[in-house]
Amino acid sequence: WNPQHIAGQGSDMVRNHSIKAAANDIAEAISGAELVSVNIIGKQDTGKTTLAKSLAHLVHDMSNIPFKINILGKTELIHLDDTVSKLTPTNQIIVFDDASFLGSNATKKEIDMISSVLSTIRHLPGGKDVKIVLIKNFHYTKAIPPFLRQNNFTFISSVDTNEVKNLIEMLGTKYTNLIDQLANLRSEALISHKFTFKLSK
Repeated sequence: WNPQHIAGQGSDMVRNHSIKAAANDIAEAISGAELVSVNIIGKQDTGKTTLAKSLAHLVHDMSNIPFKINILGKTELIHLDDTVSKLTPTNQIIVFDDASFLGSNATKKEIDMISSVLSTIRHLPGGKDVKIVLIKNFHYTKAIPPFLRQNNFTFISSVDTNEVKNLIEMLGTKYTNLIDQLANLRSEALISHKFTFKLSK
């Protein structure tokens, strides 16, 4: 826990609860890397697309280097080789909005093509090597092929009871209590339309 506080809207908040702090961490990471990958995992209608767009625009605003933002849907992802060939040779923040279909509906050929394109995506046609922030939204931990799950940052927008074991396996046992808390808060929010929790003792 980082006890640093951020003032805003008449009240303080814990720094670790700030989306700007998260975006700043991503911006710092891409400043020293060629590719930074971000996973956003959760059920439908839990804010994954909104979070992805917010992170993309915040990273663009907070970074010392310029980025172009691209939101890609299923069609663009299935034809990723063609999509990437049309990108301008500049630093890119690319959002795969709902990549879950890759785990069940995409063919092996399509998945192999996507894997190949992603392995060389920072070498965009017609320009020098660029920096890429790749943000992927999907519904559950194992909804997409393993090569796409690789990431530097993970955001969880909801915790379902049948996902708890997978999340603990992915994040580590030290996060068991937090994962359980998120599942309980999600249930509380669905029933009461609000949730409460203590920030500290």
